[in-house]
Amino acid sequence: MVELQAELLRPPDKAVRNMPNFLIVGAAKAMTTSIWYHLKAHPEIYMSPRKELFFLSGITPTSCSSVGSIYARDAVTTLEDYLKLFQNRTEEKVVGEATVAYLYFYKPTIQRILDILGRNVKILISLRNPVDRAYSNYNHHRSHCVEPLSFEQALLKGDERERKGWWWGFQYLKAGYYYDQVKAYLDTFGRKQVFIVFAEDFAVQPRHVLKNIFRFLEVDDTFCPQNLRKKYNHKLVPRIVPLHRFVLSHYFKESLGRIRVSDQTRQFIKRCYRRINMAQPPPLPPETKKRLIRFFYDDILRLQDLIQTDLSHWFR
Repeated sequence: MVELQAELLRPPDKAVRNMPNFLIVGAAKAMTTSIWYHLKAHPEIYMSPRKELFFLSGITPTSCSSVGSIYARDAVTTLEDYLKLFQNRTEEKVVGEATVAYLYFYKPTIQRILDILGRNVKILISLRNPVDRAYSNYNHHRSHCVEPLSFEQALLKGDERERKGWWWGFQYLKAGYYYDQVKAYLDTFGRKQVFIVFAEDFAVQPRHVLKNIFRFLEVDDTFCPQNLRKKYNHKLVPRIVPLHRFVLSHYFKESLGRIRVSDQTRQFIKRCYRRINMAQPPPLPPETKKRLIRFFYDDILRLQDLIQTDLSHWFR
C-alpha cells in the first residue's frame, strides 16, 4: 500500500489522468454486459476494452482455489496493467469500466476505490429480481459446464461451496442480498454519485434507461446506440453435457484451429452446433420461485425503503 500511494503521488501524467471516474459495479446477470456495450459506443465515454477486470476488488488469478477458477484467470493485479486499459482514451469526458464482482465484494472494493481513484467516482448499479438473477447465474454456469447439480440442489450447497473455495458466483443466494451492498455505496459516495437502474426496465425500454444513464454521466443524452435489442452474454444450456464439455475443451479448440476453413464456414458450424445441442433454459419451477421469493422477502423490503422505489413486482 505504501508503494501504491507513493506511485499515485507522482506528478500527473497521461496514464493517471485517464484513471476511471465511472464504474459499473454489478449486479451479476443484471444486463451489465449490454449496458457496457452500449456505453462503449457513446463518443463521450471511454469504457475499458474488456469487462470484468476485478482489480478494485482485489481478486487475483489465484484467489479461487476450486471450481470456477477459470473466471479469474484474466484478473488485473497491478496498477500499471490497470491503467494500460485506459491509455487509448483521447478527449472522452467519462472513463469507466465494468466488473460485477465489485457489488458482491463491496467492502474491499469501496476501500480500494477510495485509495486509488478517490471519492469523486460515479457508480452505476444495475439490479434484477434476485430470484431471476440467481437462476440466470446458475444457467450461466451450466452453459460453461461447471455446474453439475440441479438448481434446487445447488442452492443447498452454497455454504459448503464457499468453504471449499468455489468461485463467488456460485453463491446464488448471497449475491442477491442487495440491501447491504447498495447501502454501502450510497453511504460512501452519496446519492448524487450513485445511480441505480433495473434489468427489467432495460429489457423493455433500453433507450429510456440509457438516456437516464447518459444524463447521470452528464454526456449527450440524445445519442442512440445501434442494436438496442441485441442480447449480450445471453447463455443457452447444453442438451448433451458431455458433448458440450468436449466442444469447450482446449483439445477441440486446438483441433478446430488447425482446420483450414473460411470464417463463414466456422460461423456456419457454430450455428449448426447451437441448433443441435444448445437450448433455452427451462422455466424456473413455480414452487421453487415462491420459496425463493419468501427467502429474499425481507431484504427486498429493506432495499425498497432504502432506494425509495416500489419493488413489489419482484414478489410476483
